[in-house]
Amino acid sequence: HEWTIRKKQISHALKDYKKYRSEVSLGALNVSSSQQIKWFNDVVFRVRNGTGRTRMAKRIADYLLDYGFDAKQLANADHYNHTTSYIEYKSGYKKVAERLSQSFDEPVEIRPSQKHRADVTLTLGADLLGLDNILTQPQLVKNTTLKGSHDDKS
Repeated sequence: HEWTIRKKQISHALKDYKKYRSEVSLGALNVSSSQQIKWFNDVVFRVRNGTGRTRMAKRIADYLLDYGFDAKQLANADHYNHTTSYIEYKSGYKKVAERLSQSFDEPVEIRPSQKHRADVTLTLGADLLGLDNILTQPQLVKNTTLKGSHDDKS
């Protein structure tokens, strides 16, 4: 019973946090959320797990849906020792990368790159483990029933 109450409290807090972050970010751009989502739909967006934490890329991608980013591509980074997250973008996608960077409490470094197939690629580092900890909290009850299952790390 305590886990159920805790799960609901965490879930409500996370929803309030996401709503607040979305309102602040969209307000700064003076853009409605429907316009924002339409604009980002044409962007090929990828999240790469550079920490090695199981399913972190999926959780962060789900979190970013509230900001209009729909990551269709999830992958593991070249290694799991990334200490800081960064965003790489192709020519013409700098504004999208800047907007993505603002979706986090601390802006993520952005840099141009042509090495990825996606238009914008977010590589996750250890600096986002705290956010991932928050995102995993509502899953405490569900995960206790999944002992022994094995997931890949993306």
